[in-house]
Amino acid sequence: MANELNESCTEGRRARVLQLAYACSPWRGSEPGVGWHRAVEAAKYSDIWVICEGVEFEHQVLGHLRDIGMIPGLHFRFVRKTRFEQFLAKIPGMYYIAYRLWHRRAFQVAKSLHEEVNFDLVHQVNLCGYREPGKLGQMQLPFIWGPIGGTQNHPWMAIGQAGLRGGIQESIRSIANSLQLRFSRRVRRAATSADLLLVANSTNQSDFERILGKNVPVLCETGSPAVSADAIRDRPRKTDVDQRLRLLWAGNLHAFKALPLLLQAISKLPESSRVQLRIVGDGPQHQRWRRMANRLGISHQIEWIGRVRDLEMQTHYTWADVFVFTSLRDTSGNVIFEALASGVPVLAADHQGVGDIVTAECGIKVSLGTPADMATQYRNAIVALATDKTRLERLSAGALRRAAEYAWPEQGERMRDYYRQVLGNSFVWERRVSSPTMNTTEQTV
Repeated sequence: MANELNESCTEGRRARVLQLAYACSPWRGSEPGVGWHRAVEAAKYSDIWVICEGVEFEHQVLGHLRDIGMIPGLHFRFVRKTRFEQFLAKIPGMYYIAYRLWHRRAFQVAKSLHEEVNFDLVHQVNLCGYREPGKLGQMQLPFIWGPIGGTQNHPWMAIGQAGLRGGIQESIRSIANSLQLRFSRRVRRAATSADLLLVANSTNQSDFERILGKNVPVLCETGSPAVSADAIRDRPRKTDVDQRLRLLWAGNLHAFKALPLLLQAISKLPESSRVQLRIVGDGPQHQRWRRMANRLGISHQIEWIGRVRDLEMQTHYTWADVFVFTSLRDTSGNVIFEALASGVPVLAADHQGVGDIVTAECGIKVSLGTPADMATQYRNAIVALATDKTRLERLSAGALRRAAEYAWPEQGERMRDYYRQVLGNSFVWERRVSSPTMNTTEQTV
């Protein structure tokens, strides 16, 4: 009888969903971009309210909405970090404490908003890391958590590439990660109480299924930007004099990003395999890795671009023939999709998120091994691509097709199906037809 009454109350209307996305911005990539795209795509099928942080993201969200106009079915509430939380987050090791304090206040806003709206479902979207599950699971409503990641560790067999300090940091993180995943009561409580727990890659899936003893589906935590077939046509033409293979590497220069594997690979190339490497990004390993390039005698083949704005990255993808993703610890990597969507094949290690994403149709994967073994594999892959233009063109076309499979509209449909799986078929799940009478609302707390 209760189920019949519930269906009679929901039939013919869209589901009302509260998303908590701490980071949300239409102007940025990574976590903020994920928060924005999840909200926009979900609003095509449901009525969405988003709680996000206000100090950093409010002006970005509202500025964009002023430019493009309202988005039907999408509403925002902004919970600003206190001065104390902002101060605390800057202290090494204290970020998650500040983040948890913010979640406590966001939870109070969520409960108050529920009294106004009467939500059907709550969904914790980001941050992606599993360490802070938030408090939405305590609202006595259907609860989705994820996709979450962060359980992946740096491979022990390749720890030497990180250097002494980086190796110690990664070792400590791996041990702490394993302990927290197994013994954190808050994480286990949220994971077991969730009506649906989504994980970002197959490594996370294996970790959580081993700990929880139940099936956990995979949904990549991010998505691909619009596919740019023009990027292939607009790629700078090579002259007869300059036939170098253009390699692009982009990311924060942290030890686990493992750029030395690529530097070692380039140093081992035969003279006939001429390459040019462009490195976009900055970070604590910058000087160490520049000194390494000098010692290896390959500095003349490298451009150190430094950090650039998100909007400038397309110029570098258009320039590149191959994108090299050497990271040994990442949930997935937004830069992978940006490269694929620009028709740039990806060369990467066969593990964690990138191992799920890259296939033989859009790139080349190298097996995990010792740093020397992996550098040799990267070297062999570069030689193969430098000497086989037909294969490179085939992989470029495959990159566009692979990116399309992860496009944000496709990811939005998958999320809609998960919402429907949890809530049932009594709601309206068809794609929304935009209506000029529907409002996008916002409020700051």
